[in-house]
Order: sequence, then structure tokens, then C-alpha cells
Amino acid sequence: MAHLTGFLLFLTSLSWFALSLLPSEVSPDFARKGSQTCEIPTPKGGKRHDCYDRKCWCTKTRANCSDNKGSLLFVPRLPRGIQFLDLSYDNLSTIPQDFFANVTNLTSVSLSTNFIASIAEGAFEALKRLEVVFLDNNFHLTGEVLKPVFESKTLKCVDLRYGKLKTLPKNAYESPNLEKFYLHDEYVSVVNFHRFESSPKLRVLGWSGNYVMQIIPGLMRKLKFLYLSNNLLSSFPDTCIAKAASFFPRLTLLNLKNNKIHSIPSQLCLPRLQRLDLSGNLFQYMSPNTFHLALFPQLNNLYLEAMDIHITNIDAFVFNNTHLKMISLMYNNLKFSDEESIAMDSFAGCPNLQRLQLSSNVFSGVSDERFLGLFGNLTRLDTIYMGKTSLERITVRTFAKFPRLKILFLYLNKVSDIPDGAFAGNPLLKELNLNDNRVTTVTRTTFTEANRHSLKQLDLSGNPFSCDCDLLWFSDWLRSNKTLFKHSRSSYYCSNLHQEVASFTVPDQACLLSPDTSEFIVVSVSLLLMAMTLVSAVFRYRWHIRLLLYEAFRGRDDVRRRRLEEGNFDYDVFVSYASGDLSWVYKTAMPELENRLGLRLCVHDRDFIPGNNIVDNIADCVESSKKILMVFSNHFLRSQWCQFELAYCLRHVMDYDDALIVVCLGDVASRDLTSSMMAVMKTTTYIQWVDDDDAIASFWGRLKEALQEVVPNRT
Repeated sequence: MAHLTGFLLFLTSLSWFALSLLPSEVSPDFARKGSQTCEIPTPKGGKRHDCYDRKCWCTKTRANCSDNKGSLLFVPRLPRGIQFLDLSYDNLSTIPQDFFANVTNLTSVSLSTNFIASIAEGAFEALKRLEVVFLDNNFHLTGEVLKPVFESKTLKCVDLRYGKLKTLPKNAYESPNLEKFYLHDEYVSVVNFHRFESSPKLRVLGWSGNYVMQIIPGLMRKLKFLYLSNNLLSSFPDTCIAKAASFFPRLTLLNLKNNKIHSIPSQLCLPRLQRLDLSGNLFQYMSPNTFHLALFPQLNNLYLEAMDIHITNIDAFVFNNTHLKMISLMYNNLKFSDEESIAMDSFAGCPNLQRLQLSSNVFSGVSDERFLGLFGNLTRLDTIYMGKTSLERITVRTFAKFPRLKILFLYLNKVSDIPDGAFAGNPLLKELNLNDNRVTTVTRTTFTEANRHSLKQLDLSGNPFSCDCDLLWFSDWLRSNKTLFKHSRSSYYCSNLHQEVASFTVPDQACLLSPDTSEFIVVSVSLLLMAMTLVSAVFRYRWHIRLLLYEAFRGRDDVRRRRLEEGNFDYDVFVSYASGDLSWVYKTAMPELENRLGLRLCVHDRDFIPGNNIVDNIADCVESSKKILMVFSNHFLRSQWCQFELAYCLRHVMDYDDALIVVCLGDVASRDLTSSMMAVMKTTTYIQWVDDDDAIASFWGRLKEALQEVVPNRT
């Protein structure tokens, strides 16, 4: 059992150490309400002077004889008006009976940080007005040694923090005027409230860090502040006497931080409790009405931070309490996007909440709908902490439901853009912290006029600003508002220029055009260039396109066959050629096609009617021919009339659902081809003439097959 207890103490100490490393973003009001040490009045004026051999320095009511390191082991004769005496850090080990004989008017004395191991009986008897005693940081004190201290019946406050006490003297519980008693970080592991019933005026009791595992209940009629943090309590203290009466009828603050508590009892009697700290306990599942008004009728501030075992479930109406004004759930790694773990109505029933602390949880993937579903009913919020929550974006809707918002912390997140009017719904916003996000620009329209007027502190430091024309206004604002921007200018840096934002400038001419105008010009020019490129391409490849479309949508030869059957033709084939190829036409083509195959050819050097317009001759002969044969060559591509004939013939074959027959003489370089010739050669199977016996036989065979429709039958 001893080993187990020791192990538990070790784990508790380790958890305290870990918690001490957490970032400090705790609401200051909780620590200030009920100071955790004795207080002495602040002196009003009085010049400090040497009042004993440069070992004591006095004002009118105070004597500071501290830090003498063993060179002053008694109390010298001091002015009669001295009420507070400081003897800390003097290496005192013994307090004899006549120790205070020279300062009998004392109301407060500090014996802090000494080595006191012996206090004579009656040592404090001469101090008839003594109210405050500091004995903290004395490691040799025992319950027996402390008896003479509590013989003084005028004591109001005793500080025994940070020693090695294991027990208290009996008379420590019997001080009729004692109001404040601090026993932090000792080894007194049992809190016996029953024994304190003999101290009817006790208002503040500090018993933190004592490895407390047991509490013996007792009626504490006037106790208002109770500190039981950093102990080993496994359950919530008993608060109810029979018939629902309270052991703590006036308790307003209860600190149970860093214990082993895992649930709230179904019956509580804390009628005036306003502040409750349950941080660092073992709460994992929070059921509906855990902090209901019936259990906590006056609860204002609730701390549920850094649970030892992370909270896994928060049900609907957990915080169903109209008195709640502040909830802190920081450092719990709660995933607010998980609807199964955190109910949409978790925060329903606390409409008067003013402060919500959610830093160091997870808000990645939380949409505006989810965010407003969780918190949209909290319209009286004036403070929101959401730092280090992996928040990725904010919109104009995110915080629009909080018109009373004054303080907003969004530091250490992943927000890359602050949309215009993001805080338009928060006209009272005074403090905004967005440092160390991913914001690249802030413009004149980011914050409304009302925002700029109400803001007293704005932190955008540590963001990767992109210094360009859009950021010029912010650079000027940063330079001219030193009170608004608290952090050093060096914390505002241009990520793209390696200089401070405050020193960033550009010539006015460079920013004459607004971003919208510049964007419009860029888009317009780009579209114009694209259109010009497209028109140029269409013009260059117009015949490719027309022929491809023609091939894709041509019919089933009905028009062509009907023309051949019904037409009255003078020629079988119209031959289009250049004058440079006349020899090949007359000596090679005509003998083969006219003499051997019996075809009637239209050859313009022979068959065009003299005196007629050339264009009319071309049109009449094409219309009077069943087929068209194009003779492509280097001569053909250089002839303007040949190009005209080609264009005319292309339109003709398209009109009659026909196809050109193309032969190619010699090698024609593709780079020299006209667009129409290139289109024909890309879309039509042409017949190449090569001066070789085998090739010539193949040439005539293929040409005869192409002219099969018009070759006369010879029986």
C-alpha cells in the first residue's frame, strides 16, 4: 500500500509539472478572487530610512529587517509606530520568548524563508494586536513547534505554505478570529472541516498540494474561498447535510483543479458557489444537465481545462444553466467537427454566457453551419478564445451572431484570408488577436469603419504578408498606429520581399490601376490573344476544317449518283493542271485515259472556248464534267489560277457530295503547300506518280479504280 501511495504521489507531481508547461491563457479573474496569501495594507507615504545599523530600513509603519543572512538574530529596538516587521531570509532557527519585546505594536510579521525549528511558549504573547503571520518556506516546522503561534487569539491570517508539515497543532483549529489560513504544498493529507468549526470566522482556506485523499465534512458557516487543487481526491467533496442543508452555505469559490475526480454527484448543496475549477481531473463523459441550475444555482465561472484523460463526449444541455457567464474548455484537444462526440446542443441552455475559452482544441473541418449550430445561441458573448485550434478559415458569417463581442483571440491558427466585413457584425470589437496565422494581405475594406474606430489592440504579427499594392494601405496603417499595434514592427514581415511591412513602399504610378481594373485588363488581353490565335488558326486551317466536316457529315452518295444519272455531260473528267505540267498531261495522261480507257477529258489548253472569260470557262467545264482530276505539283502550287480552280472545285464536290481525285507529280515540300492543297492532301488519298515501270503500272491501276464510275463499259 505504501508503494502504491508513493507511486500515486509521483504521478501527481509529474502531472503538475506537465501542466505548469502549458501556455498561460487562464482568465485572470479566477486567480485574483480570494488571494492565496495573506495581505497587508499598503503604506501611505513615509520616507525610507536606516533604523538599525543598516540592517533595518523603516518607514512610518514598516520595518524591513530581511535578507541579513544570519547577521541579525534578534529584533532590535525600532520606532514605536512600526506595525509590520519583515524578518524573512535572516537564517532564523529559534524564536525565543522575548523575541518581540521591542515591537509590541505589531499587527503583521513575516518570518518567511528561514530555518525555524523552535518557537518558545509565549513568544507571541507580547503581540496583543497581531493579525497576520507569514511562516511560509520554513522546512523544519512541526505541529508541536507551531503551538505558540496559534496561542494568539487576535490572528486573522496565517501563511504556512511550502514547508514539510504533516500535522497541525490542535489549537490551529481553534482560532476564534482566524479568517484566512494557507497551507499549500505541505503533507497534511486529511482535511478535517469538523475541527474547523471552532474557527467560526474562517473565510479563506488554502489546502492545495497536500496529497489530500480524505475530507472529513463539517459545517463551515462563513467559508467563501476553498482551494483544494493538486491533491488526490477521487470524488467531489460532500456538500450536503441532512435535509439538503449545506456544509458550505456561503462558499463562492471552489478550486478542485488537478485531482482525480471523474463525475459530479447527483445532489449538491452549494447555494452560493460562483466559481468552480475542475481542470486537470478525470472527466471523460459529460451527460446532460451536469452543471444544471438546480445543482449550481449561482454558478458564474466554470473551468474544465486540460483534463488528465481527454473529454470524449459532451452531450446536449451539459451547461444548462442560465447563471453561467464563463466556460473554459482549453487544452482538451476536443474535436468540434465530430458530431457524435460533441452534440450540436452542447451549449444550449446558457444564453447569458459572456466568455468562452476554447483555445488548444481542434476546429479544423468545422463549417459555419456547425459553428453557428454550436454557439450561435450565445448572443451575449463578449470574449472568445480560439487560439491554437487549427482553424482554417473565417467568413462574414462565422462571428456575425455575436454583436457584443469585444475580445477575440484567434492566434496560432491556419487562417489565410480575412474576408471583407468578416467582423462587420461585431461593432464593439476592442481586441483582436490573429498573430501567427497564414494571412497574406489586409486592405482598407477588410475592417469596417466601425471596427477601425472600436479596435484598441490588433495583433496580426507573424503572418506571411505578401507586400504588393494591395498591402500599401495596411503598411501605412501599421506605421501610423503604434498604440493599436502593440507588437514590434519587426514582427510584421514581407514574405516575398524579405523586409518589414512598415518599411514597404512602391511608387504611386505602379499602383494607379485598381486590382479589379488590372485583373480586367489582363483577362481581356488574354481573351483577345486567344481569340486572335483561334481566328488565325481557323483561317490557316480553314480547308482542313471544311474538308473534315464534309467527310464527317457527307451523305450516302445519293446526290452524286442522281447527278450522274440525270446530268447531260460533255466530259467524263475535268483535268486541273498547271501549264508547267502540260507535257505530262498531253504525252502521258491523255493517251492512257482517252485512248486506252475511252474517257472524254476536259483539258483547258484544248477545250476552253476562246474569247470566253477564264472564270466562265472553268465554271462551265467543271459543271459539264462528271469527275474532277487535280494534278498537284510544284508548278501547281505556284499558279494563282490553279489555286482558284482548286477552291472552285472543292466547293463543287462539296455541293454534290463528291470527292476530288488527286495525283501528285514529283516531291512537293509540305512547307510550300497552300492551305487548301495541304487540307486536300491531309484529308484525301492521293496517287503519287513515280517514273518507275512497276510504280507506273500501279499508278494507272489505282487511277482507273478511282475513275471506275465514269469509265465506259466496253463489250
